[in-house]
Amino acid sequence: MSNTENNSHIDAIERKEEVPLLSLNTATKQTAEVSRMTADSFTLSADRAKSGETAVNVHEPEDAKHHIFTCMKLSGFDKVCAIFAELIGVFLLVFIGCMSCVDKFGMSPLHLQIALAFGLAIMVGAQSVGHISGGHFNPAVTVAAMIHRGIDVPMGLAYIAAQLVGSVLGYGLLKVISTHEAMFPAGEEATGLCVTMPAAGLGVTQAFFVEFICTGILVLVVCGIWDPRNKKHTDSTPLRVGLTVAVLVLVAGPYTGGSLNPARSFGPAVWSGDWANNWLYWIAPTLGGAVVSLIYKTTFWRESNDD
Repeated sequence: MSNTENNSHIDAIERKEEVPLLSLNTATKQTAEVSRMTADSFTLSADRAKSGETAVNVHEPEDAKHHIFTCMKLSGFDKVCAIFAELIGVFLLVFIGCMSCVDKFGMSPLHLQIALAFGLAIMVGAQSVGHISGGHFNPAVTVAAMIHRGIDVPMGLAYIAAQLVGSVLGYGLLKVISTHEAMFPAGEEATGLCVTMPAAGLGVTQAFFVEFICTGILVLVVCGIWDPRNKKHTDSTPLRVGLTVAVLVLVAGPYTGGSLNPARSFGPAVWSGDWANNWLYWIAPTLGGAVVSLIYKTTFWRESNDD
């Protein structure tokens, strides 16, 4: 064989060997790309679950690839599960929180104990069922999510209805397992256990702004959790939200009872029949949450976080 033929044969072998190497390299890159896209999709779904949506039956519109609050198509069963999760969350909040207020059976609770009980009750609910519904457990938070397009209006109203039912059931169970004296510690004519009322001598306007501001702070924290730029820092979210509620109840409690939540005030009012100033605990928290949500959305919110 001549040198020319030998060189041609060697070149042909080298060219043949290059093809599988190129294919392998391309396949590896494609596999890595698919893995990355799958991981991104999983992260996005997890973010949706934390924002008030579930990661089940996700359908991402072409024109909203980076919007984590895009309303998704959920099956009827998924919606029922999310609504029921909200009922359970508020049930736990009212039952555990109001139980900590019982001043009988040889125990006189400290205000710190009550504040921690309400905050940790939120943590228990969020850890248990928060991933199913988004863990609102508060009509003010649900209104904020509706402003952020986390859930549509019909689903938001269903959430609020479930939250109210959960509050009535939670306080009702506490009433069943407690004595009459425990539920009316100062007598039948006095305010019932855990019914939120402004402090004596505090004006209605002052009480309004306490609830307005403190609920706004709570919603500010929630909006920060929902922010796409914060999607990589979602560990211990139930504990962080629970401690936020605890510190707000701790400071607002002496003023207004530290409701920050229309549903939390609803159940005790229903069972005690005490509706004095109950409107305040609906309007102030809802307005406070809505205002802060709008400010965050128009000022700080970013639709995407490409990194």
